[in-house]
Amino acid sequence: PDKALEEIARVLKPGGVVGLREEDMDSWLMAPHDPVLERFIQLYVRFWQEEKSGDPFLGRHHRRLLREAGFTRVAATATTESRGDAEGTRQWGEFMARAGLEPIFADRVVDLGWVDRKELESMAAAARAWGEHPDAFFAVICCEAVGWTR
Repeated sequence: PDKALEEIARVLKPGGVVGLREEDMDSWLMAPHDPVLERFIQLYVRFWQEEKSGDPFLGRHHRRLLREAGFTRVAATATTESRGDAEGTRQWGEFMARAGLEPIFADRVVDLGWVDRKELESMAAAARAWGEHPDAFFAVICCEAVGWTR
C-alpha cells in the first residue's frame, strides 16, 4: 500500500474524506494524428516510468490504493479534460513543446541516448504546429476516487 495514503487515513478523523484525481496518459486522444508527437508521448511515458519511477497510468488504480491504505468506503469516477478551440490547442501545444525541452527531461533523455537534441527540437516544433492546426483536438481521461474513513 501507498505509505502517504496510509498516513492520511491514519490522521483523518472518523468520517474524514480524501480525494484523488490524476490523468491517465494512456487515454490521451489527439487529432490530427502526428507520428512525431506520438514518438514524443512514448518518450515522455518511458522517461516517467524509467527515470522518475512513476506510473503515468496510476489513476486507474486509485480505488485499490485507497482501499489498501485503509479507507473503508471508496468510490471512483472519471471525467475528461479537453482542448478543442484555437486558444486551448495553442496552449496545449506550447505546453508539450516546453515539456519536451525542459532541461530535467531533455538533458536526461539525450544523455541516455534515447533521442538527440535535433529530434527534441523537431518534437517541440511539431507540438507547436499541432496546436496551431485548425482541426486540433485533445482529450484525456482523468481518474478520480474518494475515500472515507470510519
